[in-house]
Amino acid sequence: MQLVQINRGKFVSINDQYRIEYFIFKGGKSEWIISRKNDADNYFSAIAGADTLVNARAKYVEIVKAGA
Repeated sequence: MQLVQINRGKFVSINDQYRIEYFIFKGGKSEWIISRKNDADNYFSAIAGADTLVNARAKYVEIVKAGA
């Protein structure tokens, strides 16, 4: 499933079911969070994280292929 870049730190799948977003946490730690819309289609729930965008995209592809 192809991703569309919304801004520097946010990518969304074409069907708007998944997103990869860059977060900076308190204390300076940062991570790319992969999330999916919940059953009610109201909010996104985090399902995985990665230290780089390349790793996050790879995890995303694995998740979509597995049908998570």
